[in-house]
Amino acid sequence: MEGDAFEMEDQRNWTDASYKTYVRPLALPWGYTLAKGSRHEQSVQLSFDGRLEGGGEEKSRGEEKSRDVTIALGGDFATAMPILGIALPAGEARAALGACEALRTLNPRFLVCSVDARDGSGLTELETDRMAAETIRAGIVLEIVIPDEQGAAASLAPVAAAVNRARLNLDAVVVSSAADLKSWQPGAARPEKPTVEEICEAARRAFPGVKIGGGMLSTFTELNRKRPKADLFDYVTHTTCSIVHAADDRSVMETLETLPAIIASTRTMIGDRPYHIGPSAIAARSNPYGKGLADNPSGDRVCLTDRDPRQRGLFNAAWTLGYVAVCAYGGAAAVAMGAATGPLGFIHRRASTPAPYFDSINGLAVYPAFHIMVGLARGGGQRLVEARTSPAGGAVALAWTDGERTILWVANLTAEPLKLSIEGLAEHDRRLSVIDASVFEQVVRNPDALDALARPFEGKVLRLDAYATARLD
Repeated sequence: MEGDAFEMEDQRNWTDASYKTYVRPLALPWGYTLAKGSRHEQSVQLSFDGRLEGGGEEKSRGEEKSRDVTIALGGDFATAMPILGIALPAGEARAALGACEALRTLNPRFLVCSVDARDGSGLTELETDRMAAETIRAGIVLEIVIPDEQGAAASLAPVAAAVNRARLNLDAVVVSSAADLKSWQPGAARPEKPTVEEICEAARRAFPGVKIGGGMLSTFTELNRKRPKADLFDYVTHTTCSIVHAADDRSVMETLETLPAIIASTRTMIGDRPYHIGPSAIAARSNPYGKGLADNPSGDRVCLTDRDPRQRGLFNAAWTLGYVAVCAYGGAAAVAMGAATGPLGFIHRRASTPAPYFDSINGLAVYPAFHIMVGLARGGGQRLVEARTSPAGGAVALAWTDGERTILWVANLTAEPLKLSIEGLAEHDRRLSVIDASVFEQVVRNPDALDALARPFEGKVLRLDAYATARLD
C-alpha cells in the first residue's frame, strides 16, 4: 500500500467477521482541500502463493454444502452455565404482563428494565415492572440513563424515589451517561461530567446494598474505546448487535465466530470481575452510530434496525443457541437476550408493522427462539460439559450436567441439512426434542412444545434440517 496512510479496522469490534482497510485515517479531519493542480497517487498491490484448498477447484458460495459434523462430549468444563434474562423495555411492560403465563414458562432469572432520567420515561412503568417480576419470580436489573454535564447524585435522586414508591426490589443497577449511548471516535473530546467515579459513587448512595454494574449499554465497540474501570463495579457489561455493517444471513450467523475474541478482549480489560452480556439480539435496540434506528416497514434484512424478520423464525432459534453457547463457554456469569415482547421479543404481539402468519393467529403465539430460552434457562448455574464440534462453523453444541443427567443442545447454523455424529452421550433413556420447519405451527402455538416434542432417541447420528435446533436429554 503506497501513496497515503492506510488504516485497518478490526470489525470484530462490531461482531463482523471481517477487517476493513481504507485511506484517510480517522484521526485526520474530514473534509479537506486538495490544492488545484496537485498530484495524488495511491496504489495497492496484492499477491498470492500456494494452492487453493481442494486441489485448485473453485467453488462458488451457492454451491457450498454443509459437511457432516462430529460433536464430542468431554468432562466437566471450568465454568457453569450463566443465568439467563430478557429485556423488559418500558414500552413493552404492560404487554409483557398480559402474557404472564408464557413468561412463567420462559422463566428468565432476571428482567432488564430501563429508565431515562433525561425525560423521566420508564418511571411510570416501574410498578408494572415489579408486578411482572413478582409474577414470574424474576429479579430486576435497572438500566438508567442520566444527563450529561449534571450531577449524578441529583439525576439519580428522582429515580431512586420512584423505585421506592414502586416497591421495586432491585438485583442490580447500571447507570450510563447520555454521552456513552453514542459512538466517539478515538481522540474525540467527550463531555467531562459526570465522571465514571461520580456515577459509581452516586449509584451506591442512591441504591444501597444493590449491585452496581459498569461498562456500556451499547456495543462492545464503545466499551473497547472507553475501557471500563472495573474495580469500581460489581460486574461489567455490554451488548452486541449482529447487523451493524451487513444484514445477510451468512454475515449474521458469522457474528457468532467473533464472540470468543470479544469475550477474551473484555476479560483482558476486567480481570476476574464478573462479566454480564446483553440484552443482545440479531437486531439493534439502539444505534450509537447515527440519529436513530433504521425504519423497516417491509420486514427486510436491513442494517441497524430493531425490526429484523429473523427474530420470528428458526434462524433466530439457532442463532440464539449459538450466542448463549459461546457466552457460556467464554465464562459469562449472566446473559440477557432479546425482550419479552415487541420487535426484539420472544412472545408475539400485534404491532403497527406486519408480522406475516403470526398476526393471523388468534390467541397466544411465541417464536421458535422462545423454546430455546425455555430450555437454556433451566440450565442456569449448572456445571458445563465440554462439547467439541468438528469441523467448526456448521453447528454449535452446548451441554451441562443436571444431577446424573447430561443435557445436550445442538443447532444447525446453516441453510442445508446436516448430519451430526454424537460421541460421549449415555446410551440409555435418551429423549430428543427437535424444533424445525416440520413442527413450526406446533411450536409457535404451544409454549410448552419443547417437552411435548420429546421422543425416545437411539443411536449416535442426528440429522437436522436447515437452522433446526435439538435437545438431547
